Amino acid sequence: MRDRYLKLLILIFIGFFFMGCFSEEEKGIEDKQGSEIKLIVATDLHYISPSLTDHGEYFTRMVENADGKYMTFCEEIIDAFIEEVMDQHPSALILSGDITFNGAKLSHQDLAKKLKMIEDAGIPVLVLPGNHDLNNKMAASFQGNGYYLVESVESKGFEEIYEDCGGNLLIEKDPNSLSYLAKITSDLWILMVDVNTKGKSNRVLDETIDWIEKQLQAARSHNICVISVTHQNLLRHNEMFYNGFVIENGDSLIDLYDKYDVLLNLSGHMHIQHIEEKGKLNEIATSSLMVSPNQYGIITVSHDKIEYHTKTVDVAKWAENKSRSDLTNFMEESYDFFRKSSSDKLRQTFINDPEGEQIVDFVADLNCAYFGGYLDKVKWDEKSYEKIQSLNSYFSLYIRSIVEEGLKNHQKYRIDLKK
Repeated sequence: MRDRYLKLLILIFIGFFFMGCFSEEEKGIEDKQGSEIKLIVATDLHYISPSLTDHGEYFTRMVENADGKYMTFCEEIIDAFIEEVMDQHPSALILSGDITFNGAKLSHQDLAKKLKMIEDAGIPVLVLPGNHDLNNKMAASFQGNGYYLVESVESKGFEEIYEDCGGNLLIEKDPNSLSYLAKITSDLWILMVDVNTKGKSNRVLDETIDWIEKQLQAARSHNICVISVTHQNLLRHNEMFYNGFVIENGDSLIDLYDKYDVLLNLSGHMHIQHIEEKGKLNEIATSSLMVSPNQYGIITVSHDKIEYHTKTVDVAKWAENKSRSDLTNFMEESYDFFRKSSSDKLRQTFINDPEGEQIVDFVADLNCAYFGGYLDKVKWDEKSYEKIQSLNSYFSLYIRSIVEEGLKNHQKYRIDLKK
């Protein structure tokens, strides 16, 4: 009798144990579905492996005469960013293309090692290639006074290098491109749309469009919210940024998104922090991580809204923890570097104008604010603006295109969802 009671008690204990495990598991799912989901999105990292540059004369001159990417501290920016991602521990990190400087295989491999640290911390990384990342004939190593070409990667190589990314979030892959579908929760999917691997770059393959519609049909049938991601832009963010920026057959995607109520697309490519709307579709183009103010986006998704805001990588704080005293004023120095890249080009135009330096200062500050997404903080100078418009040049048209859309803030956004 005693043995029978003992066996019964053991069975009851085991039953309670498994009931307790099952209840906790169910509770975790409910909590995850009922609470806010946090995602981090970054783009245009333009990472270059340290072994591919000695930061010598050729590389330095090339960077200083380029588009304001602060490549001198590329490694430090990426490492500081990775630490911030792990500290914040989002449900996923989204990288929307141009993740390498010039598509060098070694840069991809070294970046993948860094991303593995994020994956090992339990944070899935969703990666798309950009126009810089594949089949790049300018993949190079920069040493001393010159450079030499190195191996790039094709789509298969890209897939192999980043095969650990995404983990068990990946639920469907497009057989015709590097597009795929990731399940964040049972209520939220991320659709990663590749337009850079096969055929003509900056164009969605017809077969991929068919594949996308099937995924959106499945999402609708299960009442699932979908956020899409591209490298190039779906919407036209500036009247002068069209060819090479907006996806050539993007209207096909826009029609699908309108049909299936996809409200948000995330992109990059322009290096400009900008938000555009067309009908029901909202597109957030996050600025380049390598360009001042060196920011990324944080997205929170709840049952009734999607919210977005930017955050600057705190390189100075990271450097302090590494006992690096040379990066104490990183934010200011990064800003000055980008500002100089635009002011140097303009200064030649007004070199003989007595008010030339005032005009240059105004335009340089305006351009920095435009790329950073904080036009609302610009100190307006009507006199300088009128002087620039009198030039009737490409540059004056560019400045007008910025101003005429309104001096708005593009670092914060909210989308209300249907209840």
